[in-house]
Amino acid sequence: MNNIFGIILSGGSGSRMRLAKPKQFSKLREMTLLEHSVKAFNEWGFFKSIVVVSNLDFIIETENSISKYLLANDRIVPGGVTRHESCLRGLEAISHDDKDIIVFHDSARPFFLKSELHAVANAAVMYGAASIADNVSETVVSTSD
Repeated sequence: MNNIFGIILSGGSGSRMRLAKPKQFSKLREMTLLEHSVKAFNEWGFFKSIVVVSNLDFIIETENSISKYLLANDRIVPGGVTRHESCLRGLEAISHDDKDIIVFHDSARPFFLKSELHAVANAAVMYGAASIADNVSETVVSTSD
C-alpha cells in the first residue's frame, strides 16, 4: 500500500491582491482559508502526514491559525522564494519513496471535495501522476479603469 502525504503550499505574500496579509489568512465563516484547507485535509483521514509550507514571515501566524488541526506527524516548514522552492521544501520535510503519493494543494483554495482527494490519489496510483482541473465558466478581466 502506498503512503499518501499532503503538502499544503501557504507561502504567498498577498502582493497581487495588495493585502496587508497573505490571502490564506483571509477569513471565511470565522476561519482562515488556510484553516479550512488543513482541516479538510485532516478530516479526509488518509494522509500519513501533512506538511504546511509557510511564508517565513508568517510562520508564527500560521502556527497560531492551524495548530489545533495538526496531528502528531504533521508539521509546518518555511517556504522558499518561489513556488518551486516551496514545493521542494515540502518534499524535503517528508520521508517518502517513489511508490508514495504526494498531494500538493494551494492553501488559499479551500473549496475542494474529499471525493476529489480520493479521485486524484486513485488516478496517481493508476497513471503515476494526476491533477484535478475543472471547467471555468467565469471570465476574468483586468482593466486600467
